[in-house]
Amino acid sequence: SFKNSMVRFADDRFVSLKLLIDKNTGLKIPNSAITEKEFYKIPKEYFFKGGDSQQSGLMINDKSTGEEVFTPTTIYNKKAGCYYIDKNELPEDFTVIKPDSTETYIPNDVAKLKGVYNINKGYTVFKLIEISASNEEYTIVKAGTDYGLNLYDHIALNGELVN
Repeated sequence: SFKNSMVRFADDRFVSLKLLIDKNTGLKIPNSAITEKEFYKIPKEYFFKGGDSQQSGLMINDKSTGEEVFTPTTIYNKKAGCYYIDKNELPEDFTVIKPDSTETYIPNDVAKLKGVYNINKGYTVFKLIEISASNEEYTIVKAGTDYGLNLYDHIALNGELVN
């Protein structure tokens, strides 16, 4: 309290203050949990629901086997008319076939996106993050984003060790 003996002891005491001018809200995660992963950017018109389920996927032509096959995929992000698909979900050498057309697309555009590994279900799932602020130890990320983290999600503390 500054009411008692402030004038008498003002030269002998000090108070440390830290002013937070930039107030950021979100989820606080350690920097060691953040990792990067490579994704193919594929135009959304090449995706359709098919196979034996209602899951979205791609019709691909695997050049190593020469077969055209429907491949269900997990969409990790949507941006500017493109969907981001994990590189490991698709074969090495392939082309994507547009539904109800003969048009094909060779995915050459690879993007590296930052994220963390979510372990809510007992296995790891890569989740994208949108960084609001960071320092040398922690990063503040937006909560409740599409394809991102939510409050109470469990994450791997060291993202580099996850396979």
